[in-house]
Amino acid sequence: MRTSLVEELTEVVGVAATRALLDHWGGRRLYVPLNPDGMHQLVRLLGSRAARELAARYGGDRLEIPGVRVR
Repeated sequence: MRTSLVEELTEVVGVAATRALLDHWGGRRLYVPLNPDGMHQLVRLLGSRAARELAARYGGDRLEIPGVRVR
């Protein structure tokens, strides 16, 4: 069964980090680095743990973040 990217992101990084991604990058493409350092925008937005989890699942990929807002 295929899930939506929002559902996958929620499973990988949690609800709060998914909301932050949707609010910040919604409707745009996001490149996920393989190993985001402490100064990377993903680390600053999501925190180091969620950024590492995102990189572990999607590192090297470009994600089309849906243009929806989750409240």
